[in-house]
Amino acid sequence: MVAPGTALLVLLLAALLALSARAQTQTQLQRWLAGCPSLCACDTQLRASCTGRRLYSIHAGVSSAAQALDLSNNSVASLEDRQLSRAGLTRLKYLNLSMNAISEIGLNAFDDLRNLTVLDLSMNRIDYIAPDTFYYNQKLQILHLAGNKFNLHVPSLHSVSLVTLDLSGCRINHLPKHTFQGLKQLRKLDLSSNAMTGLDKDVLRQMPFLQKLSLGRNNWICDESMYSLKLYTRSRNIETHPICNKSALTIKFEKISIGQEAGKGESRPSKKSSDSWDVDPWRKLEEAVQDQEQECEPTVPDPTSIFAFSNGVSPFWFLLIGFLLGSGATMVVTYLWLSTTISCLIPRIRRAGVTDSPDTSSQRVSLLRHLWQQENASGAGGSPSITTMTTTTTTTTTTTNILPICPGTPPPPYREVMLHRNLYPRAAIAAIAAAAAAVAAAATTTTTTTTTQPQRANTRILGIRTAGINGSSTATYNV
Repeated sequence: MVAPGTALLVLLLAALLALSARAQTQTQLQRWLAGCPSLCACDTQLRASCTGRRLYSIHAGVSSAAQALDLSNNSVASLEDRQLSRAGLTRLKYLNLSMNAISEIGLNAFDDLRNLTVLDLSMNRIDYIAPDTFYYNQKLQILHLAGNKFNLHVPSLHSVSLVTLDLSGCRINHLPKHTFQGLKQLRKLDLSSNAMTGLDKDVLRQMPFLQKLSLGRNNWICDESMYSLKLYTRSRNIETHPICNKSALTIKFEKISIGQEAGKGESRPSKKSSDSWDVDPWRKLEEAVQDQEQECEPTVPDPTSIFAFSNGVSPFWFLLIGFLLGSGATMVVTYLWLSTTISCLIPRIRRAGVTDSPDTSSQRVSLLRHLWQQENASGAGGSPSITTMTTTTTTTTTTTNILPICPGTPPPPYREVMLHRNLYPRAAIAAIAAAAAAVAAAATTTTTTTTTQPQRANTRILGIRTAGINGSSTATYNV
């Protein structure tokens, strides 16, 4: 009988060992996560994913503690002998090398991976695998080889632990009877999407534990051998998809047809004696004749075919195209309208800017006011000293007093004065007098200066005042 103290001591030791193991595991996980390479993603399950990194080698810097490694969708071209063990990846249980460019695999490439359980080599360029490549992988259960190019070189593998084998899409057209004799534990076999026309049931006899067989998407010839294969898979309860759904009566009729052809002793070449009467060529011939007849018949145009192109087009594109066309037309019309309007407005704005600017208008109004004030002052009887110019050709006399104008005020333009004489009477008279003086000066070389009294009868006097810097001077020209 164990003493209570001894039992308590054993329990304490067990608890200490558990705590120590847990602490050690946590330390390993921390080291694992800290040592994860930058090109990969790691998790706490000791899994590393390095997919799509354009790696040319399996040496990605993954720690030797990794148990699952995904190197799919890279550019690995070959697997040399013990290359994985030299990289320290001997603890791997799951290895994914699919979608690479692997074309060569060494005989001892996976020897040191004793815990390897799942291996994916699909979608590569492998055309040959040695039979003993996975002989030392005693725990390998799932092997994916789909999408390679084996053709006639189907690997005859030897593995005592392999359970699932995927050979789909490998361009296989024939399987020898001894192909799977080294896979005694195989339970699932995928041979779909190949180029096989027949399969001997003896190929399946080498796998006593086979449970599921995939044979879809092949070029099967439904002859007697395929019917025998169907009966064999049904007798062994092997799960498979139906391939040739012919009744026993059809098979019997095919046998009779074959016997009749053999009795006639025809010398024309034929296929193998085991081949059945295949109706597929006749069906293809009939379909070709029907297609030719349909092509010869006159075709009537379908009115709905005009809009057939729009069946697969989304309405969004029609709305978008209509919006773009409408926007473009609107922009063109708006541009034309604006260009026409602006081309008409620019001359008006220029003329208005010259004649109706605030400074010019104010100066003209000021000048006009001074002129009116000067006329009113002269009419009231003022008699300051003035300057006049007498012309001998006129019969009327006008006396005008010129008052000083605000310094710096420019005179109105000559064109404006001549066009609007009613607004600038004194300026217009001055302009006419200046023109007359210029003509007289050009005609004669002598000038006579006279000073007249205000309001001289029957004489038209035009006065021009010239403002100077130091004062004012008065001059009279006789024209």
